[in-house]
Amino acid sequence: MPESCKLRASPLHSPVQYAKQVTDQERPTRIWFGTLTFGMGLTIPDDEYQLCMELARPGYVALGLTNDLYSWDKERQAAERQGQDYVFNAIWVIMRERGVGEVEAKATCSEIVREYIEEYCGTVERTKNDPALSKDLRAYVEAVLFSIVGNLVWSIYCPRYRVGI
Repeated sequence: MPESCKLRASPLHSPVQYAKQVTDQERPTRIWFGTLTFGMGLTIPDDEYQLCMELARPGYVALGLTNDLYSWDKERQAAERQGQDYVFNAIWVIMRERGVGEVEAKATCSEIVREYIEEYCGTVERTKNDPALSKDLRAYVEAVLFSIVGNLVWSIYCPRYRVGI
């Protein structure tokens, strides 16, 4: 069974557990790292790779939670069709942990996304002129911010997430 399927094989019960699971996955992070570095012609020095991942982590969380926010309806319907009593999605986790409905869970998730974006904007500001960091690392950190914005626009308009289309 592919690793991504194994992760979805059982429910997660807290937003902390969920965020850790989503952001600790090496594969999605490496895929995005490879896409950005290749697409932008960046080379992150080996001695900066771990720092790069640490700096980008809040950005990756914002990307993942934004996806969960906009994919919720589609994922919930798919889970229902498969007879699952849970959805591998932050909205489901928030609903269960806090005992709230969809509307409040979506609002909570949206607020969490805003907090991570605010944190990440601070990271971008702190690093963009830091001469101790390589030029490519600074460019990568900023590129993740652009990715957050692009992912939001894509998520809003993507037919994949529009239920009934």
